[in-house]
Amino acid sequence: GTVPAGLGEFPYVEIQARARRSLASGSAGSVVAHGPVLVAIMLGAVAGLRPARSSALSGATCRGGRLTVRRSVDTSGEVVPPKHNKRRTVPLPPRLLSALEAMPKRGLWIVSRLDGEMLGCFGLRDAIVALYDRAALPRPSKPIHCLRHT
Repeated sequence: GTVPAGLGEFPYVEIQARARRSLASGSAGSVVAHGPVLVAIMLGAVAGLRPARSSALSGATCRGGRLTVRRSVDTSGEVVPPKHNKRRTVPLPPRLLSALEAMPKRGLWIVSRLDGEMLGCFGLRDAIVALYDRAALPRPSKPIHCLRHT
């Protein structure tokens, strides 16, 4: 589609800015998403996690206000080591920590479907694409991954 006025050549920068403003104001839940999808957006926009790493998080990875990423999910849905086989520990800002703690425990995965099964990269992508469409925002080629970059 066409890029709305004011978004410029790289609309994902504006989308990221809008997501961060919504998260900072506390309005993201009512505006764009809820539950696991909101947490996935926050994990990308606030903590800088890749979608595949967000999809592979379990409750045991969050301790003491920090998140340790030990695994990822490949495009076939298999749990694999993270990119470059590197573990990563990131501090959790209070709003993200609260969102993670508020997530219902439905199974092993934090970013899960209602039945507790892993949402996975493609399920997460579909949910995020639907949010871009509902918000009438242009979709970047990597609709989740772009939240990681400024």
